[in-house]
Amino acid sequence: MEVKQEEAEPLVLKLREELKSIDYLVFICDSEREKISIIPGTDKFDILRIQQTNGNNYDISNERVISKLKEWYRRYPFIIIGADYDWVEANFEVFPEGKALKAFAKEIYKFCPDLVEQGSGSINGLIEEMEETRKLYLWWD
Repeated sequence: MEVKQEEAEPLVLKLREELKSIDYLVFICDSEREKISIIPGTDKFDILRIQQTNGNNYDISNERVISKLKEWYRRYPFIIIGADYDWVEANFEVFPEGKALKAFAKEIYKFCPDLVEQGSGSINGLIEEMEETRKLYLWWD
């Protein structure tokens, strides 16, 4: 389904609630944020399986992305709102605070160095972005 960029996330969140009871998942499926996919399923990580999200340029397989995100989800639950082959975006339901956020940002950087090296420029910059957006965003260039 094609949508306007600014409507993608609100629509995903709305449809997510409406379709959950009939076992469908909804997510943004392109980096331009102009397309939404609806797939059968209840496991949020199926989104990553279908999109084959990976960090291949760092030898990070789809299975490893899913494994790492499951590990982080147990500590800081989130809703996956978008994914494609080289990125994933999620809204935190429980946001890490204080020292936990700094430690978590270091874990994220280790797993996805492009966020800092080609993005925020520093761990502190990553922390600021996460505090501002309340999102977990990973991408591999």
